[in-house]
Amino acid sequence: MKSVVVVYFSGSGHTHLMAEAIAEGVRQVPDVSVELVRIHGEQIVNGRWQDDRAMEKLDRADAIVFGSPTYMGGVAAQFKAFIDAASSRWFQQAWKNKIASITSGRAGSPVLQCGEESLFSNFSCHITI
Repeated sequence: MKSVVVVYFSGSGHTHLMAEAIAEGVRQVPDVSVELVRIHGEQIVNGRWQDDRAMEKLDRADAIVFGSPTYMGGVAAQFKAFIDAASSRWFQQAWKNKIASITSGRAGSPVLQCGEESLFSNFSCHITI
């Protein structure tokens, strides 16, 4: 059985709803399991995100979906702390050959619409090897 892990931070709940919708879609695919891993601020200790069990789930996954709201043209600080903690995996190419995807959203003024394109552009360097 193949596995997908959706790892995400959600401040207001919108990204959580997207993660749930992605998981529901994955559940429709035969022989594929899905697990949600939500990033919480309490996992950040001395400025570093720490959750060995979550990292082990990501290591075992065949595919990873990353999710964060767009804040000021970038990912949320809590999600960035997770990405920084995952840098050792990036250097070791531990997630090489996994399928990866990014999801993001934003709320706010319809006049001040920007940010997703820079988030996706900046984040793409973190998931490519």
